[in-house]
Amino acid sequence: MGIKKLAARLIFGQLPIELERFGEAVEDRLVAALSATPMEKYTDLLQLENLQGEITGYVRTYQAPRMEKVACLSINILPGMRYFNIHAIPDHHYLVPRFNFEGMITTRGSQISMDLYPDMDVISNFDYITKHYEGVARIYEKAKQHKHIRPGPSRLPHLRALCSPYFLLANSVRVEQLPDMQQWALGYLDEWLKIYAHEEELRPQGASARLERRLLIARTIIENDPDRDKVVDTFGEQTTQAIEAAAML
Repeated sequence: MGIKKLAARLIFGQLPIELERFGEAVEDRLVAALSATPMEKYTDLLQLENLQGEITGYVRTYQAPRMEKVACLSINILPGMRYFNIHAIPDHHYLVPRFNFEGMITTRGSQISMDLYPDMDVISNFDYITKHYEGVARIYEKAKQHKHIRPGPSRLPHLRALCSPYFLLANSVRVEQLPDMQQWALGYLDEWLKIYAHEEELRPQGASARLERRLLIARTIIENDPDRDKVVDTFGEQTTQAIEAAAML
C-alpha cells in the first residue's frame, strides 16, 4: 500500500498493519541505488519478538560496496506507537556522511527527522558542509516554508551537538502530512547518493579517527536515548542491545 493510502486510513483513526511499512519507498530506493544485498549477520532480527512472544518488528540489514551496512528498523514500542529508523553507514575509510531517516509514529501524530550526519566536528570542517550540503540546504529551506509543518531543533542537546546544520525534525506531524516528510527524506537521500558516488578516500590515520568518533557518537546516542527504557520494557535488555548493534554500530 502506498503512503497516501496509508495516510488516508490513519486519518480515520485506524492503525493498520501497513504502518509497519512506513518509509518503505526510502528503503527501496536506497537498496536499489546501492545494489545492496541482505546481510547474514543479523538474520535473527528479521522478526523481533517482544517479551510476550509476539512478533512486533524487524531489523533488515544490507551490505553494499564502500558501505559498513544499511540498517532498516521498525518496532512497536507501546500500543499504537511505532518507531522506525533507516540508517546508511558508509565504510569509515571514506569521507561520506551517514544518512538517517527516523521517527516515532502514533495515531495522534508523529515526530520525524532526517539528516546527513557528518561524523566530524562541523565547526572544524565547515568547508566540507558548504561544498557538499548545498542541495540539502535547499530542501531544508523549502521545508521551513511549509504552511503546516514547522521544522525545529531537537529538544535533546546531544542530537543538537552531533547533527549537521540541516538536521530536519518536525513534531506533531499529522498523518496527512506524512507524504511531504517522506518526499523530503527522498530528497535528502538523493543528495547523500551524490556524495557517496564521489566519495573521498581517507588516509589510514584519518579513517581510524573517523571510526573512533562514529562509535563515540553511536554510544552517546544510545546512552542518552530517552525512550530506551521503553524498548527494554518491550523486548528485554539482550534483544535491545542486539537491535542497537544492528541499527547503530
